Amino acid sequence: MTLIVKQLKKTYTSFKKGMTSIELVVVFGIFAALAGTILFNYRGFQNTISLHNVTQDIALLVREAQNKSVSGSIPILPGEWEPLSSNWAPSYGVYMSRDENLHKNITLFFDRNSMAVTNPQSQNFGDWQIDTQDISCPSGNASSECLDVIQITGPEFIDSICFNEYTTGQCMSQNDVHIVFIRPLNRAYISYTGMSPEELVSDVIMYIGTESSDRKTRIVVTSSGQIIVE
Repeated sequence: MTLIVKQLKKTYTSFKKGMTSIELVVVFGIFAALAGTILFNYRGFQNTISLHNVTQDIALLVREAQNKSVSGSIPILPGEWEPLSSNWAPSYGVYMSRDENLHKNITLFFDRNSMAVTNPQSQNFGDWQIDTQDISCPSGNASSECLDVIQITGPEFIDSICFNEYTTGQCMSQNDVHIVFIRPLNRAYISYTGMSPEELVSDVIMYIGTESSDRKTRIVVTSSGQIIVE
């Protein structure tokens, strides 16, 4: 009985002493490692969610241009402009570039006279001057076909643009892309600045990247009008 009492007293005395400094350092180190891992994974998760949200937003802008074109939506025209005919309705489109000064911008425009389709040069895609990198989108201007320039405010950007990759498996890389939807069909006319009229494009893939990681998402637009987010 005496031995049991002595052992209990010894155990109680050891318990009262608490943890040693080495034990505290080890415990705090474990907590710090766990907290760092959780924080790192949380930031990665947040970056992934943000990248997917931006990709979805860009795809919705492309879809908006498609819906406006198919539905025959009429934009608010400057006073100097008049409809070309009684049943006139323009095509709508978007412009994107991977140029370092433009890779955070998506331009929404309408094509009043179909010149963006018949002659896909920069001067025929609204008054947004690609060569001078003017993104002011002066909608009150009599020659303006620009509706809006949406800017990505986060670390995401247009990383690369590939033509015909979806159908051929091989990327034909270009610096920019014009996507114009032609009514009354759902069809998309896809081109890049300087493309020859004889050249055929079946699809385009816009890769969206982020400055904080190597992750990329992509938006596929086919000539049949299909829009896919991956």
